[in-house]
Amino acid sequence: MNTHPAISAFTGPKSVFLLFLGNKQITPADIIRLEAVGNYTRFLLTGGRKILTSRTLRWYESQLPDTFIRVHKSSLINTSFIVKYSRRAEIQMKDGAVVKVSRRKRLVFDRFYQSIKTTPLSFNHS
Repeated sequence: MNTHPAISAFTGPKSVFLLFLGNKQITPADIIRLEAVGNYTRFLLTGGRKILTSRTLRWYESQLPDTFIRVHKSSLINTSFIVKYSRRAEIQMKDGAVVKVSRRKRLVFDRFYQSIKTTPLSFNHS
């Protein structure tokens, strides 16, 4: 886990979210999912990288593009990395993680999933 003091976020329109880690920039396409850790947020990135930041998950939820959806009070996922969604309300992500959809978020996520199920993406329903 990397807790880095030189992290800053630039936000303009939601489609232009950049996270700067020192001199490296992280785009939404690099983010698989985010997890709440108290008042901190852990980014789980492609390549197995992890970053811990001092902003809340709620703040990032308001800044990230619509391809990110809150599925639990402690989980925000990038829908581009979903492999499959089970009837037990579990989402398998491309990094191998299984993320549970909370009862409160399930209806919203189910509607979202139904809307994208007809598109030619690599989503499977089991």
